[in-house]
Formats: sequence, C-alpha cells, structure tokens
Amino acid sequence: MTIEDVSSRLGISKSRIQRYLKKGLIRRHSSSIKPYLTNANKKTRLKWCIDMIDQGLLDDPKFKDLFDFVFIDEKWFYLHQKSERYYLLPEEDEPHRTCKNKNYIPRIMFLCVVARPRFRDGECVFDGKIGCFPLVTFEQAIRRSHNRLRGEQVIKPIQSITREVIRDFMINRVLPAIRAKWPREDVHKPIFIQQDNAPSHLKVDDPQFCEIAKQDGFDIRLICQPPNSPDFNILDLGFFRAIQAIQYSKNAKTMKDLIPVVQQVNDHPFVCFNTIKILRQ
Repeated sequence: MTIEDVSSRLGISKSRIQRYLKKGLIRRHSSSIKPYLTNANKKTRLKWCIDMIDQGLLDDPKFKDLFDFVFIDEKWFYLHQKSERYYLLPEEDEPHRTCKNKNYIPRIMFLCVVARPRFRDGECVFDGKIGCFPLVTFEQAIRRSHNRLRGEQVIKPIQSITREVIRDFMINRVLPAIRAKWPREDVHKPIFIQQDNAPSHLKVDDPQFCEIAKQDGFDIRLICQPPNSPDFNILDLGFFRAIQAIQYSKNAKTMKDLIPVVQQVNDHPFVCFNTIKILRQ
C-alpha cells in the first residue's frame, strides 16, 4: 500500500520503484468498498435500468428524461469537521477547538428534495430545488444557562427517525412544497417520488400518503429504487457533497445557525450546476 512496502517486498530501492511508476510498469490504484450485490440485487438493478428506457421510441431507444422524478433522501449535516485546515500568519494563534467526544459532534438531519432543473431558451424556469427540511423540533428551554435564557426557543434534533416522523414531513412539508413549485404545465402528469429502501421510509401504498397525494389535481406516487443502490439517487451521487463543501466554508457556530446555512447553500448556483452535470452523466 506504500512505496516502502513495495520496495521491501520486491527487494529493490524506492527510487527504482518511482522510475517504474513514471514508465508505467507499476500503477497506482485506489480501492473503495462497493455495496454488496446479490444475484437478486443485480437482476433488480437491470430491470430498473430497462424500465428507464422510453418504450415509445423503439426505433431510436433513449433513456427517460426524468423530468417527472423527484428524489428524496436524508443526510446528517455536522456543525464542523473532525479535522479542518487553516491558513494562518506566522505569528497568528492556532485555532483551539474542543469537543467532549469526536463521535458526537453536534449535527442535524435534513430531508432534501430535488428534481431535474428545466430550461427554456437558455433561461432556468425551474431550478429543481423543492426543499431542504431539518428534522428537528422546537421547544422552550426549561432552565436558564450561560447559552440561553429560560423560556427561549431551543432546537432539538429528532434522533429517532421513524416511519411516523417521515410520514408527517412527507405530508405536511414535501407534498405542499411540490405543489407550490412544480411547473404548472406538468401538473396533470404523474410525479414519481424516488426513495431508497430505508425502514423508516413510507411504503409505496401508504394509505394516508396516497390519499393526500391525489389532492388538488396532482398525481404524486412513491417508488423505491433498487436495494443496495445509492448510485441510483442524485442526492447520494453528488448533491449532498456539493452542499457540504459550501456549508463548511460558512462556519456556522451553533445548531441554530446550521439550519439557515444549509438551506441557503441549497439555493447556491453551484449546487444546481452540479445536479445538472450528474443527471446528464
């Protein structure tokens, strides 16, 4: 895994290893762990891809444009990173950051909802950003502390994300946001909300969701992507990474600051551009 290891195993100098690398006789390779796929998983993934082909174009088959798809997923956003890099003046004091436990950095889970952006004559008519909803509750502080006064509003992250919590957010936050932002010319067409197979997510035939999803002339349906397939969701492919890259540069100090920072970053033009790039790929 290192030049020194290769040198000791082959019994040659490290400088010769470097020359071999330049000549292409030895190559570097970074290996990352991939999702484990059973034969059933592979068949399901293949069927999913085939279903994404537009059946009306048999002479010139093409993949669907996904303009009728909405992607949702949850993501933990941390107040700060375990390790951060700073550029300082020679006489400047080094930042001193403390935490009781590095595995318990303050964090909030967000439910992000996006769709494919749309353009007309080179102008963006729908940016695809439907919403970024923090999974939190707001309570009044029972006691006074050096951080807040008694009775002041306190943000409490929802630590246990159950199906009931997701149902409440889907019905009261996601569906109204889709109805408010969806292009008017496509309201009469079916809209598919693609989610992964997390146990907390709703079943595709959830009666409460299905009843409300049919209101106001909309036809909103739930579908589940293939198991063990995070690479089939635009959010996992790069949307979350784009948000986090900008969010850490905003330097939120408290949990109260983290919510508007993530929501503002969600509207950043770079995030929209990154979404378009990945969907085209």
